[in-house]
Amino acid sequence: MIPKVILILRRNNMNYSDLQKKIAANLQINIAQAKQFLEAFKDVITETMLKDEMISWTGFLKFDVKTRAAGKKTNPKTKETIFVPEKEVPKVTFPDSYKKHFNDAKETNKTK
Repeated sequence: MIPKVILILRRNNMNYSDLQKKIAANLQINIAQAKQFLEAFKDVITETMLKDEMISWTGFLKFDVKTRAAGKKTNPKTKETIFVPEKEVPKVTFPDSYKKHFNDAKETNKTK
Protein backbone atom coordinates (compact mmCIF):
# COMPACT_ATOMS: atom_id res chain seq x y z
CA MET A 1 0.00 0.00 0.00
CA ILE A 2 1.34 3.42 -0.98
CA PRO A 3 0.99 6.08 1.73
CA LYS A 4 -0.90 9.22 0.86
CA VAL A 5 1.26 12.32 0.69
CA ILE A 6 -0.34 15.62 1.44
CA LEU A 7 1.35 18.61 -0.12
CA ILE A 8 0.82 21.97 1.45
CA LEU A 9 1.25 24.75 -1.07
CA ARG A 10 2.35 27.87 0.68
CA ARG A 11 1.47 31.13 -0.98
CA ASN A 12 3.56 34.21 -0.65
CA ASN A 13 1.56 36.54 1.54
CA MET A 14 1.93 40.30 1.36
CA ASN A 15 2.09 41.90 4.79
CA TYR A 16 1.56 45.57 5.71
CA SER A 17 5.23 46.43 5.24
CA ASP A 18 5.31 44.77 1.81
CA LEU A 19 2.16 46.65 0.82
CA GLN A 20 3.73 49.96 1.84
CA LYS A 21 6.81 49.22 -0.27
CA LYS A 22 4.72 48.16 -3.28
CA ILE A 23 2.56 51.30 -3.13
CA ALA A 24 5.62 53.51 -2.65
CA ALA A 25 7.27 52.00 -5.71
CA ASN A 26 4.09 52.17 -7.79
CA LEU A 27 3.39 55.82 -6.93
CA GLN A 28 7.08 56.79 -6.84
CA ILE A 29 6.80 58.09 -3.27
CA ASN A 30 8.73 57.18 -0.15
CA ILE A 31 7.61 54.46 2.26
CA ALA A 32 6.56 56.97 4.94
CA GLN A 33 4.17 58.60 2.45
CA ALA A 34 2.81 55.21 1.43
CA LYS A 35 2.20 54.39 5.11
CA GLN A 36 0.46 57.75 5.55
CA PHE A 37 -1.73 56.99 2.53
CA LEU A 38 -2.70 53.54 3.87
CA GLU A 39 -3.47 54.91 7.34
CA ALA A 40 -5.65 57.65 5.84
CA PHE A 41 -7.44 55.08 3.65
CA LYS A 42 -8.10 52.86 6.68
CA ASP A 43 -9.31 55.84 8.74
CA VAL A 44 -11.72 57.02 6.03
CA ILE A 45 -13.15 53.52 5.61
CA THR A 46 -13.53 53.04 9.38
CA GLU A 47 -15.07 56.48 10.02
CA THR A 48 -17.55 56.04 7.18
CA MET A 49 -18.61 52.56 8.27
CA LEU A 50 -18.99 53.70 11.90
CA LYS A 51 -21.67 56.09 10.58
CA ASP A 52 -23.43 53.04 9.04
CA GLU A 53 -22.62 54.27 5.56
CA MET A 54 -21.60 52.02 2.68
CA ILE A 55 -18.56 52.66 0.50
CA SER A 56 -18.83 51.41 -3.05
CA TRP A 57 -15.82 51.37 -5.39
CA THR A 58 -17.66 50.51 -8.59
CA GLY A 59 -16.22 47.50 -10.35
CA PHE A 60 -13.81 46.66 -7.51
CA LEU A 61 -15.25 46.30 -4.01
CA LYS A 62 -17.84 47.38 -1.48
CA PHE A 63 -17.44 48.08 2.23
CA ASP A 64 -20.65 47.73 4.22
CA VAL A 65 -21.96 47.10 7.73
CA LYS A 66 -24.20 44.09 8.23
CA THR A 67 -26.24 43.11 11.25
CA ARG A 68 -25.56 39.60 12.50
CA ALA A 69 -28.76 38.22 14.00
CA ALA A 70 -28.96 37.17 17.60
CA GLY A 71 -29.30 33.48 18.27
CA LYS A 72 -28.39 30.43 20.24
CA LYS A 73 -24.92 29.02 19.62
CA THR A 74 -23.16 25.95 20.97
CA ASN A 75 -19.74 26.20 22.57
CA PRO A 76 -17.80 23.43 20.77
CA LYS A 77 -15.58 22.80 23.77
CA THR A 78 -18.21 22.53 26.52
CA LYS A 79 -21.26 21.78 24.34
CA GLU A 80 -23.05 24.45 26.36
CA THR A 81 -25.72 26.46 24.54
CA ILE A 82 -25.28 30.20 24.90
CA PHE A 83 -27.19 33.20 23.61
CA VAL A 84 -25.26 35.51 21.31
CA PRO A 85 -26.74 39.01 21.01
CA GLU A 86 -27.26 40.82 17.72
CA LYS A 87 -24.26 42.81 16.56
CA GLU A 88 -23.01 44.79 13.62
CA VAL A 89 -20.01 43.53 11.68
CA PRO A 90 -17.98 44.99 8.80
CA LYS A 91 -18.33 43.28 5.45
CA VAL A 92 -16.24 43.59 2.30
CA THR A 93 -17.53 42.16 -0.96
CA PHE A 94 -16.31 42.01 -4.54
CA PRO A 95 -18.78 42.34 -7.41
CA ASP A 96 -19.20 39.49 -9.88
CA SER A 97 -17.55 41.61 -12.60
CA TYR A 98 -14.35 41.85 -10.55
CA LYS A 99 -14.43 38.14 -9.66
CA LYS A 100 -14.69 37.32 -13.37
CA HIS A 101 -11.85 39.74 -14.21
CA PHE A 102 -9.70 38.20 -11.46
CA ASN A 103 -10.37 34.62 -12.56
CA ASP A 104 -9.68 35.51 -16.21
CA ALA A 105 -6.36 37.11 -15.21
CA LYS A 106 -5.52 34.08 -13.06
CA GLU A 107 -6.15 31.76 -16.02
CA THR A 108 -4.02 33.96 -18.29
CA ASN A 109 -1.15 33.80 -15.78
CA LYS A 110 -1.40 30.00 -15.57
CA THR A 111 -0.91 29.62 -19.31
CA LYS A 112 2.25 31.76 -19.35
